[in-house]
Order: sequence, then C-alpha cells, then structure tokens
Amino acid sequence: MRPFVGIRSKARPTGPEAAARALAVRLKAGSYLSHSTAAAIWHLPLPSRLERDRRVHVTTPSPDLAVRARGVAGHRTRRPPELRTVRGLIVCDPVRVWVDLAAKLRVDELVELGDALVCPVYRADGSIQPGLATLAMLRQAVDQARHRRGVRRLGRALAEIRVGSQSPGETRLRLEANRLGLDEPELNARITGPTGRFLARGDLVYRRARVVVEYEGDHHRTDPKVFQNDIRRRERLEDAGWRVLRVTRGDLTAHRSEFVARLERLLVERTPR
Repeated sequence: MRPFVGIRSKARPTGPEAAARALAVRLKAGSYLSHSTAAAIWHLPLPSRLERDRRVHVTTPSPDLAVRARGVAGHRTRRPPELRTVRGLIVCDPVRVWVDLAAKLRVDELVELGDALVCPVYRADGSIQPGLATLAMLRQAVDQARHRRGVRRLGRALAEIRVGSQSPGETRLRLEANRLGLDEPELNARITGPTGRFLARGDLVYRRARVVVEYEGDHHRTDPKVFQNDIRRRERLEDAGWRVLRVTRGDLTAHRSEFVARLERLLVERTPR
C-alpha cells in the first residue's frame, strides 16, 4: 500500500492523524502539520465540511516551496509559529491553528474553536487543568494577524469567545441565548446546595433564576453510565430548587422557536423582581 509517493504502508491510514504519521517520515526539517490536520491532532472541533477533507496539511517556511503531492495540501509561511510535538508529530501551536483556519471558517465556527482552546479541563476529583490557550493569547494573535485573510472574522469571534464551554453544542446554545438579549450565563459553573454541598456543574447557569440549561449530545443518550448520572444530578438540582432545561441539537434547529420561548418564559418567571 502506497498512501503517498515514496511511502509504503501495510494498510491504508484511517483518519487524519494516521495519515499524518505516514507522511511525517518524508517531511523536510522545518516543515510542520497545520490547518485542519493540526486541529485534528489537537482534538479541536471542526465543521463536517473540513473533517471530510482527507488531505494532510503541511506548511513549510519560505523560501522553501510548498509540498506538492497527491493527498497533501501544501502551504508556505513567512512567519513560522511555535512548533509542538504531539504524540511524536510536529504540529503548529493551537492558537496558530485558529488563525490559519480563519480563511475557511465562519464567525460562529471560529467561536466554537476558540471556546475549545480556552476551556479548562474539569477533573473528576474537582481539580481544574488550564486549557490550550488563554483569551490574552487569542487577543495577541489577532493583533499580530492584521494582514491575514479572515482577520475581521477573528476579531468578531474573539468578542464572543468565553471560558467554560466544553463542546460546540454548548457554544451554539450560549450564542443563541446571548443573541436573544438574555443575561450572560455562567459556564460550567459549580452549583452547591443550601449547606454548601457540591451538587453539579451546569453547562449554562442562570443563578438568579436558579435555571440550568444542559446541552445533551448523543453520548448522553447512548452511554448508560452518562444517562444514569444525568438522572441523578437532575434530581439533586431539582430537590435543591433548581429548574433543569435539557436541550438537544434539534432544539437549536428544527424546534428553535419553541426552545427560545421556553427559555425566555422560565427566566422571566423565576428571576426575583
């Protein structure tokens, strides 16, 4: 099997990381994996149209020529970024991935990607690990990208990126709520009971109204352990006087108006005057 010219493999690589690993043996020094390939290696969210791009994206510093080969998308740069080694692969830093993809992504997609970069990792033991980037790092990247394609979209996206959204679905939910003119929710915020006992973290928390909005991805339905945990945490919250509003992808598309009306009504009814 020849996945790329001059490279033999026992089987066809499946997925962007496997393809990148197969190609990496023939990359010149200074070249690195970039764009949607780097995003996949960093486990960053991408829209399906970019996920379907099976080419390996490689950037070389000028004046070297861009890589030209079947199955490879070659790029050149005058300003090489900070390079990282991830599972043995040389990739550009994740903030540069965000900047490089600005020419291909819509504003809301850049917000989803930016949210993923700045979101901390919430550990089961209650500890919090920093995300891949900070808002200050994104701000600096926008300032330095004045002449890059998509810089205006980057600036608009930056204004709407928040720390705390753990999935693109949560980001879309927050953007929808904010554009209704509703108060800004707390994201993945700790909720405690009357005695101070920890109850849960909520995706979108409207504390004054004691309303929690939870985005339910498919794994909430298909994973029995997650499904059972969801039931227990909902009962804990409702026993403590919170209202839990569960939202699916369909609520943000086909049933958007119904979801919007329900959320607005809940917040009006439950917010103290």
